[in-house]
Amino acid sequence: KCNAFQKGTERGHAGREWTMQITTAESSTPTILEESCLLVFVDETGDEGFSNPRHPVFGLGGAAITVGTYSSLIRPSWRELKRQHFGGPEVALHACELRSPTANQLDALAGFFKSELFTRVVAVASRKTGFPASHPPFQIIAQCLLRRIERAALRFPISSIALLVESSTRGNSLANRYLGHFDTARIEFSHSTISAPVHRYFLPKSLHEPGLEIADFIMNAVGGHARSRMKDPSSPARKDFAAVMHSVPPTAVEYIAITNAELK
Repeated sequence: KCNAFQKGTERGHAGREWTMQITTAESSTPTILEESCLLVFVDETGDEGFSNPRHPVFGLGGAAITVGTYSSLIRPSWRELKRQHFGGPEVALHACELRSPTANQLDALAGFFKSELFTRVVAVASRKTGFPASHPPFQIIAQCLLRRIERAALRFPISSIALLVESSTRGNSLANRYLGHFDTARIEFSHSTISAPVHRYFLPKSLHEPGLEIADFIMNAVGGHARSRMKDPSSPARKDFAAVMHSVPPTAVEYIAITNAELK
């Protein structure tokens, strides 16, 4: 049985130090992530072959946030949002399944995504994107996402990075192939470069983990926006995209829409 993340424990009398315990799809042995670890919850939109004519886009991304802030603020806030507006904290919440949301539900979601405490990290492309024949789109998009993550890491005092991906047979294989080499992040400051170890974990969908649900909402909005821009590059941002991406300062967004990719 897979366990959800658990809140940190109090250490001494000076305050609370947050840690997270995860049981992944690969192992029943719990893994402890320390307070200064940067969590990156990763989801996708579309498929890497751009085979769906109604949704010919593909993107990877989600939310980046430290263990301490996620455990103490973001995770409980999302669970409380679900308790008040979506039937309970244990209910699964996915953007594509909100068929007829109420005004209160939309307002609650918009209010949540005004948070500057996590960074949106996204790389997205479309069927119109020019890719080199030698490299599959997934590889190019994954590389762009990794660069966004390194840039996002500049916002946080971190000791390591954990990529948290929802487990699936197809997704695990692709992530291992194209993200597996990313074991060290190089975070470039003005006059120095800091290296941080990177670990990758696959989380069972059955956990309904808030971070993955937040990433799902981000990528659902990104996919719809990219699809609209394919049809009309001058079209205004969709309401869901504006709520997720435009309601926070630019420093809380690391977003790239790939129009052409060339090897150097």
